[in-house]
Amino acid sequence: MDRIDESSASGAGDARSASNDRRNEARRLYDVAALLGEVASMSLELDELRQKLDQAAVQARELGASWAQLARAAGITPPSAQRRWDPVSKERHRNYQRDRQRKLAE
Repeated sequence: MDRIDESSASGAGDARSASNDRRNEARRLYDVAALLGEVASMSLELDELRQKLDQAAVQARELGASWAQLARAAGITPPSAQRRWDPVSKERHRNYQRDRQRKLAE
């Protein structure tokens, strides 16, 4: 009789464990979905902030800010600021990168 009780108790424990595993997996999937939603939302916000940053930088240059001043405000180097916000420098850098990639591929 004791053996029957042990096996039925073991079966009940296995069922509870499986149920807990399913609940934990469901919670994990819910958490992942929620976090992915946050990532998507923050990504959109980041795109909007980048656009605002770019507009403000262009306006600051038009009003006489130097590349060094812009760089300091943005937390980047002056050459990086110029490559990012000066159309001529941006195009020159793109061409340089493209030519470099071609040479590396040869």
